[in-house]
Amino acid sequence: GEELHMKPNKQQLEDHPDCKPLMEGVEHLSGGRESMHLTVEQIIGNDKCVCVARWTNNVPAVLINLPERKRLGGVAYWNCRPGSSDVSAHGWKSDGNGQRLLFNLLKFTTATPSEAVCLV
Repeated sequence: GEELHMKPNKQQLEDHPDCKPLMEGVEHLSGGRESMHLTVEQIIGNDKCVCVARWTNNVPAVLINLPERKRLGGVAYWNCRPGSSDVSAHGWKSDGNGQRLLFNLLKFTTATPSEAVCLV
């Protein structure tokens, strides 16, 4: 398989500044040697989501669906094989910022900024 890297979707983040915290502390993330992902446009529909980041092959990597443009209750979709390289040779590489991205996604969709602290 092909190793893909995640890159922020700068235009979408500019257009939707409320989504910028999703990429806080996420400087490098590799999908691993297989970088398994889906073509999600058919499942979710780009018109309903903010594409926060893309893989280097231009497939969406992180999508956020915000109900009525509100922060709480949004749905986060990380288009990546579950599990890091710590648990599977086929997972995203644990030496990147995958843990931080996961924390950001959970915090963005469930907590207020004062309720959560990242320990990674």
